[in-house]
Amino acid sequence: MNTLTLTSTLPPSAQLAPWRTLARTLALACAFLCVCIAHVARAQDLAAIPALSTRVTDNALILGADAKQQLEQKLVAFEQATGGQLAVLTVKTTQPETIEQYAFRVATTWKLGGKGSDKGALLVLAMDDKKIRIEVGYGWEGALPDVTAKRIIRETIAPFFKQSQFAQGIDAAIDKIQLAVSADVKAGSNTVDEKGQWAQSHNATAKDATFESLMSMAPVLLGVLAVTSFIFPAIVVGGLAGAGTFFFTGSAPAAGIAGFIALVLATLLKGIFGSVGRRPLGGRRVHRDSGWSSGPWISTGGSSSGGWSSSGDSGGFSGGGGDFGGGGASGDW
Repeated sequence: MNTLTLTSTLPPSAQLAPWRTLARTLALACAFLCVCIAHVARAQDLAAIPALSTRVTDNALILGADAKQQLEQKLVAFEQATGGQLAVLTVKTTQPETIEQYAFRVATTWKLGGKGSDKGALLVLAMDDKKIRIEVGYGWEGALPDVTAKRIIRETIAPFFKQSQFAQGIDAAIDKIQLAVSADVKAGSNTVDEKGQWAQSHNATAKDATFESLMSMAPVLLGVLAVTSFIFPAIVVGGLAGAGTFFFTGSAPAAGIAGFIALVLATLLKGIFGSVGRRPLGGRRVHRDSGWSSGPWISTGGSSSGGWSSSGDSGGFSGGGGDFGGGGASGDW
């Protein structure tokens, strides 16, 4: 009786190919995960942005209850007189960021000023750092240019703060800012070209932040590409998933996690379905690879543009959708 013996037509190197692919995938995934963990740790180190509920947010606890209430009422009158919004924020420190970086993050999160008019400003006081920042929205960049904001800090706020007269310094700064924006009699002082220049600068900053995670992974990705081009489609999917998540959420940790998951899944799927379509040496093709396919990228997003509350009562205060481009000035005392 004859015995039929089945032998593999695949050479040893071809038999080990799936395991090599799996090893490369795991190595790349681990490297990706390490980068994500580093970015999560960095994001957690940044000073938190407080919720906006009042015009005066005194996280550094430098104002008494009466002084804070008086400043709150003064800012209500400021809004009624100027048609814009000014908020005050005190913090212990902005570290590890500079006061410019922190103030810009707060301003773009709070969105002071009306949507479209962008008439908003933010006064940030970092007490332990002894730093002051006036962040100015697009709509007031003509009325409150950098040189004017710098003068208010140097000649008005700093002298009071050197004497530990914090409430008086903030009160005087509100007067000076109101005087500056009220003197701007030309309603269209900011031309489209001027705003476009500021927008271009802001977009450059946003792009740097958006692709910071991807750029930091460049050495790892280039090393893997030098070994094999098989992984490349998965890298593209992972990168797009991470960049897209960051664009819609603004969260580096979320972008890293999304990119990591997309990379692993895309690589495994490509390995499973791609290996089926390879022609083994000495054998015949059993299946034609249909190519790389991907499902639809469904993105959701929305925006709201409600006005702000001008009520003098506590709570209910919010930004009106104003935009900032980095205008303003900084100083110390």
